[in-house]
Amino acid sequence: MSEYRKIENAKAEIVYEVAPEKWAEAQERAFNKLARKVVIKGFRKGQAPKNLVKKAVSESEVMLDAVEAIAQGALEEALEEHKVELIDRPELKIDKLTPEACTLIFGLSVKPDVTLGDYRNIEYVVDTVKVTDEDVDAEIRSDLERKADLEVKEDGEVAEGDTAVIDYEGFKDGVAFEGGKDENHELVIGSHSFIPGFEEQLIGMKTGEEKDITVTFPEDYHAEELKGVEVVFHIVLHEIKTKVLPELDDEFVKSLTIEGVETVEQLKEHHKNSLLENRQKDAENKATSELLDKL
Repeated sequence: MSEYRKIENAKAEIVYEVAPEKWAEAQERAFNKLARKVVIKGFRKGQAPKNLVKKAVSESEVMLDAVEAIAQGALEEALEEHKVELIDRPELKIDKLTPEACTLIFGLSVKPDVTLGDYRNIEYVVDTVKVTDEDVDAEIRSDLERKADLEVKEDGEVAEGDTAVIDYEGFKDGVAFEGGKDENHELVIGSHSFIPGFEEQLIGMKTGEEKDITVTFPEDYHAEELKGVEVVFHIVLHEIKTKVLPELDDEFVKSLTIEGVETVEQLKEHHKNSLLENRQKDAENKATSELLDKL
């Protein structure tokens, strides 16, 4: 016999009272199963008299094994009786457990009751997307930069985008601090890989030049002793490397090995279509998200 109770919108429980005869049979089967494992001196394993085996097997162990044996069948029977559809694994609690009676409680996750709002007038609006010539040019510029070579700049000064090969050493109050020194370090100007103000002060330096620059570490810097501290770096510039882009022609396009793309015009069309496709997907995802929020 079982009873179905709704606790909250998506939670319920079934209280299942095992029939006395079924409970007695389950305990008998559990006892016999455990008895086969019992060893009593003077008897072969599993052959000792029942009265002696009962003394060796605990009553609680028999009942718990019996519960384990009948729980799944009890749950399936109750779910069928009450026409319940689960959406997650149930939880089993034992409410009553004696040799004469057993009551099980199954905690259930069930489909919630849903009251629909006025959803029919909600619109699904996808933003219009477009790709400009400037967008395509930026993609091609990225292609060129990925294939660019670095050449030593014999004359001239450090400029944005150059790679400066430097020695540097940092000083706090005139004393060199740990971790503030390196030699022949290749620093891309504009990469923002150093603390703010460092790279900018290298712009305009010439090969062989030495210079002291002053910078302030950020307040959230990982080294406690340098947070928000003003320091001086001594810089020696050994070499300037500048990025030389390849020529944009059909041979360059072929080197990218994009399937079906062998000319400059085909490359432009390829990037335009890719950008449009990605932006369209983004616009649809945004529209879907907004629609779900409204729902």
